[in-house]
Amino acid sequence: MGYNLKKIGFCYREPLHSHGSYGNDKIILDMVQKKIRDYGYEASVIDLTNPRNLEFDKYLLVFSMCRSLDNLSILAKRKKKGPVFVNEPLSTIMTLRENLYKVFKKIKLFIPKTSSINIENEQYDFDFPFWMKRKDYHHIFSEDVVLVRNNDEYEKAKSYFRSIGYRKVFIQDHIIGKKIKFYGIYSRISKEIIFFKTAESISKEIEDLIKQIVLTIQKRVSIEVFGGDVIIDKSSVYIVDFNSWPSFKACPEEGAHAIADYGMSLIRYRYSD
Repeated sequence: MGYNLKKIGFCYREPLHSHGSYGNDKIILDMVQKKIRDYGYEASVIDLTNPRNLEFDKYLLVFSMCRSLDNLSILAKRKKKGPVFVNEPLSTIMTLRENLYKVFKKIKLFIPKTSSINIENEQYDFDFPFWMKRKDYHHIFSEDVVLVRNNDEYEKAKSYFRSIGYRKVFIQDHIIGKKIKFYGIYSRISKEIIFFKTAESISKEIEDLIKQIVLTIQKRVSIEVFGGDVIIDKSSVYIVDFNSWPSFKACPEEGAHAIADYGMSLIRYRYSD
C-alpha cells in the first residue's frame, strides 16, 4: 500500500480534553480542513473511537489535535512508518504537565516556584495563595487547576484530588501580574517560529522574550502548533503554561490559514524529489 497523494487526515480534539471549549477547538480544525480542500486535497476525518484499526498509509499528512494519552500512545505506535503528523503524538505527550515541568526544570526556565507533593504525607512550603494543579493533563475539569487561598480551600482541593484518584499534585506560587495568552507555529524545517500572535497587544520587547522562551522549550519538545500563558510582573516574564494546539480563540482564521500553509510546506519538503 502507498500514500494517497491527495488525502489528508484530521483528528479532532476529544471532547473531554477541551475543557468546555470543544466548539472553539472544532472551529479551528474545520477552518484548516476548508483551506486544505481549497488547495485541492481530499480532507478526511479520522475516527478515533477505534484507533487500533487505523491505516495511516492512506494519508499523506495528518493534522491532529488529540490530547488523550491513550489515543496519543496508540497513534504514536501506529504511525511509525506512516505520514507526517501535525502535531506529532510523541511531541504532544511531552506537553503533559508532568513531562513539561521536567523540561522546564532541565532548561532552567523562569517559572513560578513549583513543587510536586503527595497530599497525604508531605507538607507544602508555600504561602497562601498558591495554585494546585493535576500532574498529567493541563485542564479537564475546573477543579484540576485551582487557586488556594487558605487552609479550608487547601483541604477542599485535596479532597477533590483524592476523589479522582490523585495523591501527587503540583503546587505553584501565585504570581501577581498580567497574564498573556499566546499562540504560534514552530517549523520543524527551519527551526523557527513562523507564526505568532497574542490575545492582546504587547511590546516588541515582551514579544521577543516570549518567543525566546518558546524556542528554548522547542529544543526539548518540538511541538509545531502551540499555545501558552506567561505572567508579566514589574521585572520578569514567567512561563506558566505551554500546550499542544490550542483553539487560537483570539485569531482562529489567521491561525487556521497559517496551519494549513505550514502543512503544505511539510508535504513539499518531505515528498519533493
